Amino acid sequence: MKRFRLLFVAAIMTGLLITSGCVKNEESEGVRELRMAQASLLQAKAQATVLEAEAHAAFMNAMAAVEEAFAQIKLAEARAKEIENEYEEVELAMFRAEQEYLIAIAIAEAKAALNAAEMALMASIRNLEKAVAENDNLLLEEYLGLYKAAMNKVLNLRGEIIDETAKLAKYQIYVNGSGGNLVAEKQFQKERLENRIKIAESYKESLEEAIGDPEIKNDELNEVLAEIARLQIEISNLEAEEAKLLQAYYDANSALGKALDEYEDIVDVIEDFPAVIENWTDNDTYNGWIDDEDFDPFLYGNFYSIAYYEAAIAGSTDDVEIAEWEEEMAVVVAYVAYLQAQLDEAEAAYDAAHQARYDTYYAYVAAQDALDDWSDQLNDLDQELWYAQWYAMALGFTYMDQMNALEDISMMVAYMKAELAEIDITFASWENAVAAQEAKIEYLQVELAHWEAVAEGYKVKFAVESGE
Repeated sequence: MKRFRLLFVAAIMTGLLITSGCVKNEESEGVRELRMAQASLLQAKAQATVLEAEAHAAFMNAMAAVEEAFAQIKLAEARAKEIENEYEEVELAMFRAEQEYLIAIAIAEAKAALNAAEMALMASIRNLEKAVAENDNLLLEEYLGLYKAAMNKVLNLRGEIIDETAKLAKYQIYVNGSGGNLVAEKQFQKERLENRIKIAESYKESLEEAIGDPEIKNDELNEVLAEIARLQIEISNLEAEEAKLLQAYYDANSALGKALDEYEDIVDVIEDFPAVIENWTDNDTYNGWIDDEDFDPFLYGNFYSIAYYEAAIAGSTDDVEIAEWEEEMAVVVAYVAYLQAQLDEAEAAYDAAHQARYDTYYAYVAAQDALDDWSDQLNDLDQELWYAQWYAMALGFTYMDQMNALEDISMMVAYMKAELAEIDITFASWENAVAAQEAKIEYLQVELAHWEAVAEGYKVKFAVESGE
């Protein structure tokens, strides 16, 4: 009996040891899911951090490209004055159009790189949202939502700063001349601000109604999400037109450049060749080199004028010398005929080249206007989308954050109304427009620094809560 009890105890101990070993070496399903969720979260955070840095680098590169375009405008001011003094108004208008074109190309390339980086960043934040949802931490979700909202504001401000800096460069083109339509620009700015104020105030009123009423909040959220989807489709469709508009822009610019070159070549011939022909024909002391490959690719030598040879032949009795001079004079006679043919051809082609210069210029302006209109539409849709996304975010905020959001949008509306009140003063002259634009960019940069700090603050809180 004693032996049986010993065996029984031994069996129990063995079973305990075996059971203990199983618990130690195999984690439960819940533990495994928690560990995998934490690993996914850490990976998503790391990716978002890298892409946030890349988006910031793309913004800095874009700003550098815009600043370079602006620097080129400053360098071109002297040339603009020179053109204004030397040529007719259309020459100055064409020059300014070319400068605007260079700005637009710099902006298009810079914003393409910036948009790609920003899209990658927002995609990574969406991945981070999924990882946070798997961790089932409401505070993490709130911090991430606030961070995302702040980053949305940061990204929109970066794009707006690029656009406004480009606009500053464009205004600068007209400071030293009469180009550019101040009245049209003033009206455009007024209508844009009025529309943005209307949208912002509408969302502000809707948020005030939704606070504290879950039923209204849910209805509003469904409506604004549908609006976001609609705007995203509209933006996507509009972006698809960019390549076609840019190609038309490039083609029009190329045609304009070719027409200007041909016109200038013709003008050079008409202005220069009469004096050259007169020297080779009647100036009895003239001599010069003939080395025009189009006239004779194998001829390169110094010759005298026809008048010189005629006088030399008339005064000589040496048949060999006379024959040499007659041979040389025949070359000059042929060369003068060649120059006269070019002059006749240039004079015949002048009217057509002059008209082609106008036609290609106006075609270029039309292509430029089409691209500007496209850019304005895209900018307005982007702004509408930002307000809609802000509203969707704000509906999910806590009460205190909703009140803060109302305060933020109230400040934005107040700023836009103040800007609207200053429009007439701003566009009293291009100098005023430049000064106002510089002030606006300075304000946007302060706003950007504020929202970057806000985003960084929520990022730190998120990191602390997630256990970093």
